[in-house]
Amino acid sequence: MSENRIEIGPYDYMDHFMSKAALICSTDKDGKPNVMALLWKTI
Repeated sequence: MSENRIEIGPYDYMDHFMSKAALICSTDKDGKPNVMALLWKTI
């Protein structure tokens, strides 16, 4: 394994990545906002 990598278990992975959220924010031609979540909070 590379020097800058560590081995983690599946629940460690879930705790790290599921604690964050990402969004796509855009507007239509009239300026109405449209927001979409990019993370489904389930295992």
